[in-house]
Amino acid sequence: MIAAALPYFVVYRIGPLPSYAWLLLAAVALGSLAMLHASRRYQLPIADMAGLAGVLVVASFVGAHVFDVAANQLDEAREHGAVWWQLWTGISLFGALGAIALVTIVWTRARKLPLAKVADCVALGWLVALVIGRIGCALVHDHVGGPTALPFGIDFPRGAAWRYPDATGPLRLHDLGVDELFVAIVLCGVMWTIARRLKPGLTAVVTALAYAPIRFALDFLRDPESDLHHAGLTAAQWGCIAMTALAIHGAVRCRQVH
Repeated sequence: MIAAALPYFVVYRIGPLPSYAWLLLAAVALGSLAMLHASRRYQLPIADMAGLAGVLVVASFVGAHVFDVAANQLDEAREHGAVWWQLWTGISLFGALGAIALVTIVWTRARKLPLAKVADCVALGWLVALVIGRIGCALVHDHVGGPTALPFGIDFPRGAAWRYPDATGPLRLHDLGVDELFVAIVLCGVMWTIARRLKPGLTAVVTALAYAPIRFALDFLRDPESDLHHAGLTAAQWGCIAMTALAIHGAVRCRQVH
């Protein structure tokens, strides 16, 4: 067997909290700070952008949970309505993204801010948050995919691959958290580097057009039983399609304005 690209490594807890909880808090804090830093580049009012950052934190958590319940826990929610407000029972990235997009549009109209510049700042902050959040996913391996013989799989020791409790020895699997972490690091570095050279609005557009197809493809590597499928695709893949459509619309608007 070819040696795995990365060794198996896990950190479930750091002090009193799960490691993922710490990383999620760090993602929210540093993503918000990154958005405010970008706001200075675009000469946007810091007070308005700080207010937007606070609203986005709340909206993203609510949207992430509601989307996850609607996409993956609907049967349970029909029996136990409390699932809808129990945020700790599941979150989905694309629910957060949908909430972020909606709140950003409403906020910019209410505050009479340039949507293109605000969207760019939000995109840059989101990329920082994505990197840190995916570090949390990688530490606890909560997005285990299907078996693979490829060298960038991870050899999980016996009993560590919780979706395969009957495995009698090491099992090489895709780890989507690790895979997406590498993608996020590269995309974050590239976008923060070229953002100054792009016309307002294009940073958000390019970020979406780069991320969506990669995430769409990665979801095919998931364990088929780990996520519900809707018309053959995961909820995240449908989110990728919506994200791409919105980005194309944004690109057209940018071209018309500039």
